[in-house]
Amino acid sequence: MPHFTVFYSYNRNIYIIFLSLISQVWNLSLSLRYIITIKEMIKMTDKGISIVISTGTEEKMVMLGVLTQTAVNLGMPLRIFVTGTALPLFLKDGYRKEPILPRGFEGYMKQLRDGLQKIKFEGWHELLQNSVKDGDVKVYVCSLMSSALNIQKKGLDPMVEDIVGATNFMIQSAENQIITI
Repeated sequence: MPHFTVFYSYNRNIYIIFLSLISQVWNLSLSLRYIITIKEMIKMTDKGISIVISTGTEEKMVMLGVLTQTAVNLGMPLRIFVTGTALPLFLKDGYRKEPILPRGFEGYMKQLRDGLQKIKFEGWHELLQNSVKDGDVKVYVCSLMSSALNIQKKGLDPMVEDIVGATNFMIQSAENQIITI
């Protein structure tokens, strides 16, 4: 699991964000250091992030969980729009289903799963669920896909706020940085 620490320096008025990712999956050690001025940090946290997730592959679901938890840790509002092949994973107990395996990456996905189990990764669903509970995170499901698949709100995971159209999501995301996964 990534470790995230924020240090504050009164003397230089800078935040030093030190992000250390240790990958036991690949037996590598990777450290990244970001220096962001207070002004940039405040500007970044004033606006939110919106994530559109359209593919329900395991590595993308893990990425969604990690990005969501990071946004909550930074106090950033987050809106998530679920569509495409990610939608079945947001049905009640949908997270228990095996995510889609991208063709040609079966060996990699097995190695990823084994590595995530080895490092006791919580799982994307638990990260997302905790983030919805602890932060300003809203999960929406695409109304077009829901209609096409005859999915109603009562059939969705309890963390899903609502079924909305793209217009509604875009209006809510007008000031946000949008990330597509």
